[in-house]
Amino acid sequence: DLRADFIQAYGGRCTCVGCAVDQPEFLTLEHVRADGARHRRADGGRGGVATYRRLKAEGWPRDGYRLLCSNCNTTVGLVKEDINILHRLISYLEKHKQSKVA
Repeated sequence: DLRADFIQAYGGRCTCVGCAVDQPEFLTLEHVRADGARHRRADGGRGGVATYRRLKAEGWPRDGYRLLCSNCNTTVGLVKEDINILHRLISYLEKHKQSKVA
């Protein structure tokens, strides 16, 4: 199955620090340079299978792509920042909150 090959080729889990999502149904491709629309146009206006086919033909390139869960991918799009910064902030706030409770 092409989607399973895609997920395996890009590591099989969300690449965000602090995120452990590895369920295939929640994993998505992030275009690190925010050029997904350009790539979809190059793939005939489609994503999904057309994109997986192109990436496979290119040898599953790592430069410019990474595997994220849907939540992390959406958050990156909303905050326009590296999601790892957000995960570190959440971790810090959770630890700080726990120390106040104790």
